[in-house]
Amino acid sequence: MIVSNKMYGEDIREKGSKNAGTTNVMRTYGKKAAALTFVGDILKAVVAVLIGCFIVGILHGGYAAALGCVIGHVFPFLYGFKGGKGVASAAAAILVLNPFAFLVVIGVFIVTVLLTRYVSLGSVLAAAVFPVITFYTYFGGSSAAPGSGFAFICAFAISAIVIIKHRSNLKRLAHGTESKFSFKKSK
Repeated sequence: MIVSNKMYGEDIREKGSKNAGTTNVMRTYGKKAAALTFVGDILKAVVAVLIGCFIVGILHGGYAAALGCVIGHVFPFLYGFKGGKGVASAAAAILVLNPFAFLVVIGVFIVTVLLTRYVSLGSVLAAAVFPVITFYTYFGGSSAAPGSGFAFICAFAISAIVIIKHRSNLKRLAHGTESKFSFKKSK
């Protein structure tokens, strides 16, 4: 929203898919605007999670900050609670919280998008994998660390938010009307 407003004097939520995310910015304004949007989403999540980890620790502070960041991205107070779908912010938070989980999540996303060209499907499947990997990471061994349950609940909530925000995409996928991703600028 900041990029579309400052660079083009427009509200991205009135263009294309009406979503404030990187994919819609890419389709509407091109690579430069999409890159700026993506970097901004990533930086805010990384900073929030690092602060949470520093203040309270990774399992409580880091995961709570990640969840707060995704909620703030999806429902931004300053923009009438109408934001993006939380994918880039969630991915950046996952990278900081659990690099192994990030590798699995990003792998699922990349393979899905390469095979189908549906960013939405890649995002949903990647989000669905995150709580599974989090559970495996903290409960797969002989004993769980204190705070593991809280981390899993946060991971599950982040996943649920991202998936729920993609419900219109899932309907379009089911009806065969979802747009496939292209690196070509539409404007």
